[in-house]
Amino acid sequence: MAGNSIFRDGLFEDRVALVSGGGTGIGAVITEELARLGARVGIASCKRENVVPTARGLSRDLGAEVVPLVCNIHDSGE
Repeated sequence: MAGNSIFRDGLFEDRVALVSGGGTGIGAVITEELARLGARVGIASCKRENVVPTARGLSRDLGAEVVPLVCNIHDSGE
């Protein structure tokens, strides 16, 4: 994401965020912004190929903790 954020630096320092669909599209942009603002971010998708590259790239590029989570949030397990 290029440019400056409208939010103050470190806004989410010491916070954890979970972004469903965080590996692609607007979810990936939200993940990046949260990571830039200091959050440790878990990104969830039922498709490994959607979250692993994004998590690796953001972790590498931003020095942030971005963790890929492969799960189906639509399946309650019941």
